[in-house]
Amino acid sequence: MKNLKITVTIFSLFALALSFVLVGHINNILPYHIEKDGSVYNNQSPVIYENNDIIITQNQANFDYKKELIKGLKIIDDNGTKSIDDDIFVDVSNVKIKNQKFETSSIKRTIFELSVNDPKIYRLKTKFTRVIEVVNYDEFLLKKGIFLNNAQIPVTEIFNIVSNHMNKKGIKKNKAIVLGVDGMRADAIALLNEKIGIKRIAKTGGIYRAYNNGDTNYTQITITGPSWTSMLTGVWANVHGVVSNSTSKNENVPTIMTTIAKNGYNTSFIALWRPLIDYSLKGEIHSKFKPILTNSDKKSKEEVINRIESNDDFIFVVFDNVDGAGHSTAFSTGSSTYMSEIECANNYIEEILQKIENRTTYADEDWLILSTTDHGGVFNNHGGQSREESTSFIAINGAID
Repeated sequence: MKNLKITVTIFSLFALALSFVLVGHINNILPYHIEKDGSVYNNQSPVIYENNDIIITQNQANFDYKKELIKGLKIIDDNGTKSIDDDIFVDVSNVKIKNQKFETSSIKRTIFELSVNDPKIYRLKTKFTRVIEVVNYDEFLLKKGIFLNNAQIPVTEIFNIVSNHMNKKGIKKNKAIVLGVDGMRADAIALLNEKIGIKRIAKTGGIYRAYNNGDTNYTQITITGPSWTSMLTGVWANVHGVVSNSTSKNENVPTIMTTIAKNGYNTSFIALWRPLIDYSLKGEIHSKFKPILTNSDKKSKEEVINRIESNDDFIFVVFDNVDGAGHSTAFSTGSSTYMSEIECANNYIEEILQKIENRTTYADEDWLILSTTDHGGVFNNHGGQSREESTSFIAINGAID
């Protein structure tokens, strides 16, 4: 019986070692845990679960390493959480490239050595023989079929989309709303509920791939202030002036809110993050424009509903908690905290949609409804030029020409 227990224990440890492949920075200790289904979750690496598979996204800047030491491994099973104090070393140095796949049949408790020069997504099938499918981020998004377009749209185009709608001639009253989710990676769209929020907006239009990092003449940093201001003004940061999170907008470059307000429309901008009010709206003063600073995403949602009830013609709101979750855990669909905040924002968007549709004047109104993000992220940060950071989206209830 004792020999049987030893055999079972050895087999369990072997199965545990085979249940993950380590990805990360040299000299950067990252916390991992293993869920009940055997899937691995690294708090700082972008991970996407698909059934029992794991997809880990990396970019070029984070791939100049060969070794990693993992500490703080946690196993979650039916008996609760157990911690393993020993340092975990995994050897995958026998990995071979075969038909554009990596294959390994043994993993030992030694040093992990694997070096890849290209941006990759590693698809790790949860079997004892590990197979890793190599796919880049663009190919992954294409396979998911999230977007209607192949050519990307600059986020600056949102200014024109809103402006053109509000200037449209017709018998109905023009109305518009932009529902921003700060720091939402585009690949997270694939995991959203089809019937509510962002995906419901797109039912009568579509979801378009966009980019936030400038053009051939100017490379823009992928952070909050410059990105949202580019949507608000229709130009990149080299023109609007918000080149960082602590620089002010050029007062000679108007936002879409005051541009529309000058045509007699009531407009509002709602945000939790103060620099968007202080810097991105610098010089934006008009009697028909109301900037609103809140203290929570829930309060931002409530303020949107208040502005709808007050009969505003154009509302722009930015929900902030998704970005905070990305910085505190990971910009990753494998982070339960990150995905929970995305789902919360999506639920807020659904509440707002229902509020619009329940207006007594809804039948006499022509609503443009658009949802977008300012940037994505890798690990727990953003600002670079990787696809994971620079890819945005435009979910809209109509077609983009």
